[in-house]
Amino acid sequence: PEIYLHPSAANQMRNTIYELSGEGSQIVATTHSPFIIDLSRKPRQILNNLSIRDNNIVVNPFSVSDAYRKLEDDDQAYVKMLLRIDAHIARVFFTKHVVIIEGDTEEVLISETLKRLPLEKYLNIASNFEIVKARGKASIIGLAKYLMAMGIAPIIVHDRDKGTKDAEKYNTPIAAAVCGKAKVIQMCENIEDEVGYCAPSSEKPFKAFQEAMKWTDWASIPVKWKSKMIEIFEDYIKD
Repeated sequence: PEIYLHPSAANQMRNTIYELSGEGSQIVATTHSPFIIDLSRKPRQILNNLSIRDNNIVVNPFSVSDAYRKLEDDDQAYVKMLLRIDAHIARVFFTKHVVIIEGDTEEVLISETLKRLPLEKYLNIASNFEIVKARGKASIIGLAKYLMAMGIAPIIVHDRDKGTKDAEKYNTPIAAAVCGKAKVIQMCENIEDEVGYCAPSSEKPFKAFQEAMKWTDWASIPVKWKSKMIEIFEDYIKD
């Protein structure tokens, strides 16, 4: 029923539930709403994810697993910060696939590309994927470790940045963060190169939007960029 609440009322209800769950009481609540999830709360409050796999119900307790406890303080602190400022990140617990991207430019190009797909394919992807902005290449590392520790193997998309020392140095730590258990897709050398235009020195998301407005349908998507989209979404896009 919380999905019918005004957003302010949902926030108040979430805060009340968490505050009441203290020393002298235990509250068990179920939800399909990301607005009710707050992983930045006290460790006494446990979030369990229930899903069906191979006709069996699988329970995954987030934030109390051994893998999560082994995360470095900086990784935990970063993700807690991200959970506080990003109202959409909690949606990763209600989807099949999570795609981590660097930032706004990637979000613009990917979202506009998906809109050019046939409607059935677009809706299928929208139902099964959540795209999360790490808000910087270096930040992908902590976010990837966090999701992996909670049993979520993300699809990571980032620029290769060969020859750009301050950015290229993160490629190896990003790959190490998933230990070969998740897909890592690199743009060579950056997403603008894949789409087919020169990266501007400023207003990159706006330039990306201008480029995307040139596309009329899926057939008009640049071939090189289209192949990257197929690599990310695989069978959800393939004919």
